[in-house]
Amino acid sequence: MKITKIETFRPLAHPSSLWVEVHDDKGNVGLGESFFSQTVIEEYIHTIAAPLIFASANINPESLNFALTPYVGYQGGGIEVRSLGALDIAIWDLWGKSINATMADSLGGNLQDSVKIYT
Repeated sequence: MKITKIETFRPLAHPSSLWVEVHDDKGNVGLGESFFSQTVIEEYIHTIAAPLIFASANINPESLNFALTPYVGYQGGGIEVRSLGALDIAIWDLWGKSINATMADSLGGNLQDSVKIYT
């Protein structure tokens, strides 16, 4: 899977959110989301992460996550982590679409057939 385009959007209905769309060479699109500090997250995605992603010939979600994970000490709540979260969600979404599988199947399959809920 080769990623060819990364787009970011700021939805008017959710001013604290930033949506990230990742496109591959087969026309699939993965969607991810982050929140707060949209301008800085957007800048990080397009200037730091995108060149690394575009340079990779064959994207694997886990290896990409490892390559983009910065050292953030013990806090782990900075712009890099929020950017990585949005990209990670989008790339897993894209990965599932590229292999025609649900997220559950991509991560090993369902653990149970149903879940009890209440309202």
